[in-house]
Amino acid sequence: AISTIPVLEKTLEKNIQKLSDLNDLVFGNSSKSPEEKSKYFVNKVKQLIETIGLSRTAKDYLKDDDFKKLSSEIFSHVYNYKFRALDDHIVKFSKDEISTIINIIVGIIS
Repeated sequence: AISTIPVLEKTLEKNIQKLSDLNDLVFGNSSKSPEEKSKYFVNKVKQLIETIGLSRTAKDYLKDDDFKKLSSEIFSHVYNYKFRALDDHIVKFSKDEISTIINIIVGIIS
């Protein structure tokens, strides 16, 4: 769950139309622009995740000392395992973009 919002936000930067289409499927077609619909979709998903209490980072679950020790291991695990599914994602991310997403998930950047 903690990867959903960073991935959607990066997707929003790269492919507004796909998220606009998802918005139409989930919330119905509207007269809003594709950009407005895609932002609305991401915001609604973000609200849902926050409402059910899943809007956290890996850092939220660890003490500072443990986080410092494990952050590189977490980064490696997330990159090598979690992001295999991005091969089927609606946009292709560069290694730098994936690194940014992982840093958000791990809690290194916001």
